[in-house]
Amino acid sequence: MTIKACSKLTKNCVSTVNEKGGSSMNPISYSCSASEAMNHLRNVLFSMKGAEIAEQSGTRLHAVFTSDKLKFKDDVHFEMDEKAQNIHFRSSSRTGYYDFGVNRKRMEEIEERFKKESGT
Repeated sequence: MTIKACSKLTKNCVSTVNEKGGSSMNPISYSCSASEAMNHLRNVLFSMKGAEIAEQSGTRLHAVFTSDKLKFKDDVHFEMDEKAQNIHFRSSSRTGYYDFGVNRKRMEEIEERFKKESGT
């Protein structure tokens, strides 16, 4: 898996590969095929303000979110685990030490929208 854990030195990141603590989140589960899940994920991202898909390759996707006012950029990397039917992710701010929970809130919103989109 290419998803990286968040650094313990900053508070501006969440990841499904962090074992525990404030930067840890659970992966997004799905019950359809991986390609259908990727399509649902893309639809969710296209519907979100400030989101842009920067790169997609097979089971991986990289999105960039740009904030409205200050134009801060956050990177979100997704990777499908087809065997476990999970989407692992890492959402992190490019700058700063603390993000006021923005990355966690975004990933919770993406998960909620994904579940509605996919019917799970």
